[in-house]
Amino acid sequence: MKGVKHYLKNGTIWKGTMHKMPDGSLHTNKTHTKTSQKLYHYGDLTKAVVKKMKAAVGGVATRNYRTEYDNYQGKPEQLKNRASRNAARGMLIKSGMVSKGDNKDVSHRNGNPKNNSRKNLAVQKSSSNRSFARTRNAGKRNPYA
Repeated sequence: MKGVKHYLKNGTIWKGTMHKMPDGSLHTNKTHTKTSQKLYHYGDLTKAVVKKMKAAVGGVATRNYRTEYDNYQGKPEQLKNRASRNAARGMLIKSGMVSKGDNKDVSHRNGNPKNNSRKNLAVQKSSSNRSFARTRNAGKRNPYA
């Protein structure tokens, strides 16, 4: 079929010639030989093969949390930032503005997690705090500016 991609069983795209078998399935090569292989549409591939294909092109790959921690989250600067964010949330929990399980985040208006002054802290829905409008050059747009 023209316009529809065909794949081998392992997930590689087939761009060569193909022929139709009497049962209606497509196989590689112009005529049937010993080396002919069955071709599949994307939807007919196994979930494991699709997952492998996505990982190969930078899609949904298996995350390595250990290396993420070592490369970023475990750095002294990031440890201090996280401790300061936790302290800010603790301050607002004590004041009664947020509570555990309320789907609220404590955000820093100026984006600096180490500035825990009361006027720099705001309570937001977690969905709005974890997504930011972006500028043309992909910088964060500060909603408080």
